[in-house]
Amino acid sequence: VDQLDVRLKSVNLLGRIFSLPESNITEVFRPLFLEFLKKLTDSAAKVRISAVEHVKACLLCNFCRPDAAEII
Repeated sequence: VDQLDVRLKSVNLLGRIFSLPESNITEVFRPLFLEFLKKLTDSAAKVRISAVEHVKACLLCNFCRPDAAEII
């Protein structure tokens, strides 16, 4: 299994979940969310770009979220 493919699929899945509007899932699964944010510095550009797109969607869905400053 290609590790890049696995990382990209996991970032896409978690990004869609964390971007759900009016969701507190980032608070419930805080350690997982913090690991997701680490993908912003992944070695593969495709993974970083996907992570940025999902973090952007996450913030646009709920820009007043308590962890917005930490995400930025």
